[in-house]
Amino acid sequence: MYDLQGGTVRFDVPHNRLLLLDQTRLPGETVVLALHGLEEMVEAIQTLRVRGAPAIGVAAAVGLAVLANERKETDVPAFCDAVRQNAAVLRAARPTAVNLAWALGEMERVLALSGIRLLSPVPGGAFAGQSFCFTGELLTVKRAEAEKYVRSLGGAVKTSVTKDLSFLVTNDTGTGSAKNRRAAELGIPVWAEEAFLQRVKSAQETAGSRAQDPVRKSGKPADSPQMELG
Repeated sequence: MYDLQGGTVRFDVPHNRLLLLDQTRLPGETVVLALHGLEEMVEAIQTLRVRGAPAIGVAAAVGLAVLANERKETDVPAFCDAVRQNAAVLRAARPTAVNLAWALGEMERVLALSGIRLLSPVPGGAFAGQSFCFTGELLTVKRAEAEKYVRSLGGAVKTSVTKDLSFLVTNDTGTGSAKNRRAAELGIPVWAEEAFLQRVKSAQETAGSRAQDPVRKSGKPADSPQMELG
């Protein structure tokens, strides 16, 4: 977690989210927005949920990084084009904001100057082609660990329940949380934490990876980043 601009803007790296202190709700309420989609980022900028020229610029830069991490392109030119298109949309949210334009320009400059290598998903992984979203506090492992298990087996992690999600994982399948209700509306299977970990364990054993048993209290699978800058 990176706290920026005095905590009004944060980059939640483990869950790939832009966190904003909603300044339209102050001083009566303290509300932190968790953003991961382009439309909601644009809305936050346009409605001044984030205020102050520097904070707007930082929020846009972090937002662009979040969006880049969600891209699914498998070749570098297509990935770069998609990131630039997202930058253009964010820039248009407040076209007269100097810091906003500057921050996005810096991000595009890094994109142009850095060597980018896209890492392919784990081939033939048990979770290949499947996506998972986690909700609630997991009891056996931390959420960041659970997400690593998914990626190590070739799966993808999402931060919201959408129609293309494969599974929602929770420590309580009977809870009435917003994500559980949304999953029920869309007919998305909901896995209990224990069932998820059993699937992970079975997949790792099948692949000969007993050393990464998720039920053990030590040992974690290696990170599987989707993009590297060199």
